[in-house]
Amino acid sequence: MDAHWLSRAVATLLLMLCGCSEAPCPIIGGERGEATSERETASQDYCERETGSIRGRVVWSGPLPSIPAFKIFGVAGMGTESLKERPNPHVPIVEKTSGGVAGAVVFLRNADVAKARPWNHPPVHVEFSRNLISIFQGEAHGSIGFVRRGDVIDIVNRDPYLHVLSVNGADFFSLPFPDKDKPSKRRLDHRGALDLTGGAGYFWMSAHLFVADHPYYTRTDVGGDFLLEKVPARRYELVCWLPHWEITGTERDPELGLVHRVFYRRALERVLHVDVPVQKTAEAEFSLSLKAFE
Repeated sequence: MDAHWLSRAVATLLLMLCGCSEAPCPIIGGERGEATSERETASQDYCERETGSIRGRVVWSGPLPSIPAFKIFGVAGMGTESLKERPNPHVPIVEKTSGGVAGAVVFLRNADVAKARPWNHPPVHVEFSRNLISIFQGEAHGSIGFVRRGDVIDIVNRDPYLHVLSVNGADFFSLPFPDKDKPSKRRLDHRGALDLTGGAGYFWMSAHLFVADHPYYTRTDVGGDFLLEKVPARRYELVCWLPHWEITGTERDPELGLVHRVFYRRALERVLHVDVPVQKTAEAEFSLSLKAFE
């Protein structure tokens, strides 16, 4: 007798005995419940009808920070070009009318991986282009990406000179990209936040990847709004993350004396406790200000 059929028959019989008419939640996987990957096996207790949503906004109150641009002199790959400027990559992006903060990361800190929905974020593609680091993920394009732990990211250099990807945070490694349009791959096995910077003199480069076992990560839109869907009903720590713009130190090239790397203060994290009801939407709002970054 088919084991999957037998297990479903037993579950149905138990429901009939207890007077329940609602069918059990399906097992994640194929027709017979086979897991399509090791990580889907971990989500076999996911039940969509026992989930809700979290909707909210990240807003800025009070004056915005005054953050000067970086002064750029000739660096590797740029010859002896005249003085230029690059904006600090961590300047908060705030919508003038509503005060909504765009590009803030919102995630669940204590999500139960065994009950999480299947991973729903597209693969990540990291690209060096025009002396910037960009992250492409589905239709999203910016400086933030979400990677399932154990998955592989693609990396490529579109500029005609050397770039080096330096990664710090939950993992530490460097990858050189001397050749234009020659892609490389890297598997990410360490859970946590990763800071991506340029290790070949382009100190203003900055991007961030969040490596996680569950998919409950999102970024705010241009108006500061966010939505986390299909969240198992329970109480959570909801976290808002935004990088800090203040520089705590620099590293200079020993021969040229030019700034080679900059170090920022630790990123801001604000936490709210949110109760997610079954088949309903919980509301949450984060209020940020200059004082929050002190």
